[in-house]
Amino acid sequence: MEQKAGIEIENFSDNFEVLPRINFFQDFTREASTAKTRVWLRAMYVQHKDAMIMVEPTLSDAASRGLDVRVVADSISLNAINEVPSYLAKVGKLAIQRKETQEMFERLTKGGVKVSITNEPTGKSKLIPYVGRSHIKMTVVDDVCYIGGSNWTDVRAKDFMVKITNPKLVEKISPYFEMFDGKKPTQDIVDKLDDETTLLIDSGVEGKSIIYGKAIELVKNEQKRIVYVSQLIPEGEMLDELISAKNRGVDIEIIVPKMSEIKDPQIYAVNRLAQKRMIKDGKRIPITYLPFFVHAKALIGSSHCIVGSHNFSETGVKWGTEEIALESSNGILLDNLRNFIQDLKQK
Repeated sequence: MEQKAGIEIENFSDNFEVLPRINFFQDFTREASTAKTRVWLRAMYVQHKDAMIMVEPTLSDAASRGLDVRVVADSISLNAINEVPSYLAKVGKLAIQRKETQEMFERLTKGGVKVSITNEPTGKSKLIPYVGRSHIKMTVVDDVCYIGGSNWTDVRAKDFMVKITNPKLVEKISPYFEMFDGKKPTQDIVDKLDDETTLLIDSGVEGKSIIYGKAIELVKNEQKRIVYVSQLIPEGEMLDELISAKNRGVDIEIIVPKMSEIKDPQIYAVNRLAQKRMIKDGKRIPITYLPFFVHAKALIGSSHCIVGSHNFSETGVKWGTEEIALESSNGILLDNLRNFIQDLKQK
């Protein structure tokens, strides 16, 4: 136990397992099926697709056993199909997807699950669906917690969640689910969980992000190697700092999805604009485009990492999205992330 600024900070050992999206769905379902007290699920997209079809019976069963079962989804869940937002939800496939998701929420509610829908679209968000969204992905089952980038939709995207099993760590993290259960965060959070790992939460103020600031700081301080993984090509200050790091001899690897794999027109447009600006401004840096939809979010240095829901995008910061991340120097987590990235590149 270490003393810092009058506060005792204890290191809590954990396996920090990095679970690919489908493995996360399966693992969560197993954990929830034997839960004793609580099953809490939160994501930006919670829709009647592969993942929720798998887990809905388990959630209903847990509620019937008297457990505290909660589902928190952003309102965009009812205005999108396959994680592509649109407010034309009264026609075609969108109407079907919306109806199926609404009916699922109604079944869960009738079965005793507390369902909360956050951030109903208003003003600017009616024109730009991503403005003011809750992008937080966090689930809790008893003394187990998962944090990462996975939505509760289909299994197409390449993504992961970090599984935390140390009860003391989960005890520190889980109150934030309750604090923001169905409500917008009122302040940014920087909570040092132990001497290696800090929990970061963005409250969703347009143009402000604690997580993005920490990511910039990581790149500025790195002297050896940086791996950047996101669905969004780096832009703005992040791109400038990555180029600066490359120029001082840091090995830079940027991994994003191939443009043809991006089905969301807004994300496609943001990436295409980033590409054009790089060419126009002469800001060149090697980028690896993988032949599938990468939805994972990770910034990995030689001794520190940031993982969670944040895409490390300046555009996303301007949109004012609520985000969650872990900033950590834990060696186990770093090794597990590197193994995940290696497996991702070999697919």
